[in-house]
Formats: sequence, C-alpha cells, structure tokens
Amino acid sequence: MWNNVRYLLPILLLHVNLSAQNQGTLKGFYGTVNTGPGIVNGNIKNAEIQTTPQFAMHFCVGYFVNKTLQLGLTGNGWLFQPYRSTRTEEKGESLSNSMIHVQFYPTTRYRLFIKGGFGISKYKNNRPLEDNGKGHAFMTALGYEKQAGKKELLLGGQLSYSNGRLRYGDLYTAADQLQRKFQVFDFTFFIGLD
Repeated sequence: MWNNVRYLLPILLLHVNLSAQNQGTLKGFYGTVNTGPGIVNGNIKNAEIQTTPQFAMHFCVGYFVNKTLQLGLTGNGWLFQPYRSTRTEEKGESLSNSMIHVQFYPTTRYRLFIKGGFGISKYKNNRPLEDNGKGHAFMTALGYEKQAGKKELLLGGQLSYSNGRLRYGDLYTAADQLQRKFQVFDFTFFIGLD
C-alpha cells in the first residue's frame, strides 16, 4: 500500500516547490470535486475488504471564516461494485461518509492546507440477503491547491485518511464494533471554485 503512496506523494510536493505567485484572497464560498484511487482496509460484514485501489470521489463545500480558516461539508465515497439491477440479480456495494470539516491554511503565500472532519458513515450492499450498515467516521487530509487561468478556478491534489466503525441493525456489541472497523487512504485530484 505504501509503495503506491510513495509514487503519488512527489506529485503533490512538486506543486509546493513552485515559485510563489499571487494566489488571490482566501474569502467567500468554496467548492471542489475530487476523484482518484482509494485503498480501503478493514472488515465490513465480517469479510475482509481487499486493499486494491477503489474508485474514490469527494464533494466539498465551505466558507472562509478568515484568510486561513474554512468551515464546510464533505461527502466522500468508495465504490466496490457498480450498482445495477436486472431481473435475476441486484448488484452494488459502496462505502460513503458525510462530514463537517475544518480546513486550515498555515500560510497564504502557498495554498497548502490541512483538513479534519467528523461525521457519519454508511455502507450499502444491494446483493440479496445482505445488510446495510451505518456508524461514525473521521477524516484528516493534507493538500495543495493553485489558481488556474481565471481567478476563481482551482486545481489541486489531496492525500487523505479516513477511519470509522459501522453497525448493522440493532446489534452493536463491543465485539461487533471491533469487527466492523475500516480505514481508507486515498489520493485525489480536484477542480473547484473559490
């Protein structure tokens, strides 16, 4: 798993070493759409999740409280099996999080940011005789964004880690909690508006 991250991290760090440019003022509303590979690890429904990269997508909206602090909402998800329904079978499996986040910019010279969030997690499985689950999750991320072309257009990358626990039905014993933990590492590229 770390071998994959080792090759992606230099891409993110390359942007940080670029010469400083006027990045504009950090203010107002903010929104991004992120996509890229995510590596999911853990137990869901007592079955070990494969650690092969899965399709990951994030949606973020926020508002700058001041030049270095943004508050907002993040929705992210990982698709294990595409959703489809036929006469003979139903398919589809995914994990998603909905969170409140805080995004902090240590400096306004470079648009490097640190993000943290907490919220709810949902596991959905459309296969017959399978159950859905829900619980709580948290997320931390490190990223960099740069204005491209027009003043409002943003491009960037984000390396993030999510962790959570799921419960199914009314049964939520300590043993079940231990069996339903998950963690996700993903690297996404994003486009957004500032």
